Amino acid sequence: LYPLLKLLAHTGMRRAEALNLKWGDIDFASGFIHIRKSKTGRTRAIPIEPEAEQMLRSLTRYDEFVFSRPDGSRYW
Repeated sequence: LYPLLKLLAHTGMRRAEALNLKWGDIDFASGFIHIRKSKTGRTRAIPIEPEAEQMLRSLTRYDEFVFSRPDGSRYW
């Protein structure tokens, strides 16, 4: 729960956007997270702050989704 809350605090993402975030949506090279489906239906790019980047890099990749359990199931 802490990594999710930290990402929300440092990016301003909505909870649903963060829970649907896939590793392929994160571009560490450019420093942006790409939201494919936002509340408005439009795509948007969110800059990754250093603390959020550090937290994301520390997460274990279990699935294509950033926030998933070790068995691959999703948090809701």
